[in-house]
Amino acid sequence: MATDVPRVGSDASADDVKAALRERGFAPSFWIGGFGQYAQDVLNPASDLYAHSPDIVVLHLDGEDLFHELLKNPFASRSEARREHAKGLAEQLASLVGMLSARLPKTTIIVNTVAVQPLGALTGLQYNSEFGIQDAVDEYNQAVGRMAEGNLSVVVLDVAGLIAWSG
Repeated sequence: MATDVPRVGSDASADDVKAALRERGFAPSFWIGGFGQYAQDVLNPASDLYAHSPDIVVLHLDGEDLFHELLKNPFASRSEARREHAKGLAEQLASLVGMLSARLPKTTIIVNTVAVQPLGALTGLQYNSEFGIQDAVDEYNQAVGRMAEGNLSVVVLDVAGLIAWSG
């Protein structure tokens, strides 16, 4: 059994996934988009993403990349603005997932919730002030969770839950 698995995002574990799939009798092939290029790859119908008619697309996004603006200056926005920012990010992702679903109707699309490491000033800010970004991360994750509702081609991988569980 052969399967194409374009993975748009980080390629940190592609070799591990390939090895695990081979052990289970699959013959995977991967295409990994350039760093930060996932939206362009999805939007461009001539992108290599679409060239293989993949069975599965893993659209793995990193929380620290998504929320880099908020992490850079946690004092720059209030809670409502942070949540609106997160809603915007989730709407962009939902639009991309919709486009993938339309262009690749037989493809399973895997998206993920995100977590942001509480480093530096955020450790104290998160629970002891009006600053922090967990409210935005939570808003984003809730929206991502809703993407799978009523759409059998979308699977949500709860990375945030896995990180919380593993400590």
